[in-house]
Amino acid sequence: MFDSLIKYLEINIELIKLDIKEMVAKMIMDVIKLVVVGFLSSMALIFLSIALGLWLGEMTGSMIQGLGIVGSLYLLSAVVFVVARKKMRVVFERVVSKYIPDNQWLINELTQEHEKPEH
Repeated sequence: MFDSLIKYLEINIELIKLDIKEMVAKMIMDVIKLVVVGFLSSMALIFLSIALGLWLGEMTGSMIQGLGIVGSLYLLSAVVFVVARKKMRVVFERVVSKYIPDNQWLINELTQEHEKPEH
């Protein structure tokens, strides 16, 4: 009986190790995807910004004005972001809370799952 319990615990430990390895591998792949997509998106934004600045420069007759307009748009976006960040945080928390369970709820679910009825 004791040997069966030891074997059961060893198997559970191995399963937990495999689960952890799988979670770590998934997290690493998610980070790599985020970095690659972030880098490529940043490069696209840079080149599109330059193209817009050059186009606006041709439209206004001055490259400095065209690039200044694009720079001003980014500056304005940054100011709007700083001013609205608290409201954006509240909205973000509401959206995220719909998809991520409350910690206490999760704790209750996990403990109820493993509780055995007492007779």
